[in-house]
Amino acid sequence: MGRGIVWVVVFGVSVMRAFGADDLAPPSWRGQVGSTYQLWTFDDADNPAAPEGLENATGTAEAMITVSAIGAGWLFNLGGMGTQTGWWDLGGEGGGMVFEITDSGGPYVDKEVWVQVTYYEDWSQAPAVAVSGASFLSEQTLLVEDAGDGALWRLHQSRWRMAPSEGAVSVVLTADAAWGTVVDEVVVDTLSGEAVCLVDEGDLAALSAAWLSEGSGLGADLNGDEVVNLKDYAILASLWLEPCPVDWPLP
Repeated sequence: MGRGIVWVVVFGVSVMRAFGADDLAPPSWRGQVGSTYQLWTFDDADNPAAPEGLENATGTAEAMITVSAIGAGWLFNLGGMGTQTGWWDLGGEGGGMVFEITDSGGPYVDKEVWVQVTYYEDWSQAPAVAVSGASFLSEQTLLVEDAGDGALWRLHQSRWRMAPSEGAVSVVLTADAAWGTVVDEVVVDTLSGEAVCLVDEGDLAALSAAWLSEGSGLGADLNGDEVVNLKDYAILASLWLEPCPVDWPLP
């Protein structure tokens, strides 16, 4: 698999104390040693805003919010906009959010960054998302709530990679210049290590070499049914180019 240096941390599990209602696309590695978790639900108008949920034992997190001249700022709720509460109307051009996250990753380590943004789509549109100094990997958009009459709350999830990282992450949301942007919730997960283990061509080659093998203790038998077949391939495909899960058995 795609890593020049193996992980130097021992993976473990940490219990999350808070989860966002719209946390629809969490990474499989959340809670592992080397990961951080930050949740902003914007329960009040604080600016800068501390996260309502935080699992970052060695760092800090803060959101700085800029509302353009036409933005309404923080609102708890508004009739006709569904059940979401505590959100920021950033307005249009000039509006945005910057999320600064630090941890003990230090220099010369790779970092995986997952960002989830819940936004309102009707008279406003999705923000542009960027992670400073990171390479974009993938994105998806999911439905959170149908508020009726064509109004929707959606979640945009994006994946990024920084290599190397200086131990800090800066996530930037930029309001849509023409339509404006309303943001209800933001979740940022990070994972640091000397070289992030990815499920990639090396794992596919190992599975192919063991194809249709039967017996116990097969590394490519990902579902544990003692045969390497399409079920195992489906598991590998679902994790393609994602960080390896805990105790990943392929070389």
